[in-house]
Amino acid sequence: MQWFKKLLEKLKQPSLIIMDNASYHTCLPSTAPKNIHKMAKNDMRALLEKHGVPTDPSDLREDVMQRLREWRDTSIPPAVVSAAREQGHEVLFTPPRMCELQPIERVFGIVKGRIGRRHHAGIDYSKTRDMLFEEVARVHKQRHKDGARTMIQAVIDSSVREVMKYKQQMDTLHDFFRARDIPYDLRKNVRMFYDNL
Repeated sequence: MQWFKKLLEKLKQPSLIIMDNASYHTCLPSTAPKNIHKMAKNDMRALLEKHGVPTDPSDLREDVMQRLREWRDTSIPPAVVSAAREQGHEVLFTPPRMCELQPIERVFGIVKGRIGRRHHAGIDYSKTRDMLFEEVARVHKQRHKDGARTMIQAVIDSSVREVMKYKQQMDTLHDFFRARDIPYDLRKNVRMFYDNL
């Protein structure tokens, strides 16, 4: 979490921070209930009722556990989200396995490719580290072939085009479901499936 707090210190205006779904990005704060599967049913019920979620003593333990997980996952934001919001920022997580929507992954792919072409047997860690810094500086200064933008801006623009393409597909699906009066739950399930492709 320290790395994220350092990032927040560098942001001078309210910003949208886009992150992938790596487990260290989405971890919950230490106050969130953990090891729910080890909790006693009555402890789970007490925690739910403390937060205004009704339960019944006759509910099965598995049902109470599922309800507690759902409450936790919808009510407690990841630690990075809370930290960002405290300073006026927002965090957006990209869908899993969607590198084309993550410009930093694409830029780092360029850097790794360049290092890979320069690397050979016998190069030690310090030389590899030096190459990493050189290639990051190089890609930071490099102009795109159109000459009007930096390479990094071109990658960001490409990612925005990908986002718009996916948004158009989602809008098409939404219109399809609405026009056919397909029940909301089915639409939601298809959207969740599509989001996790």
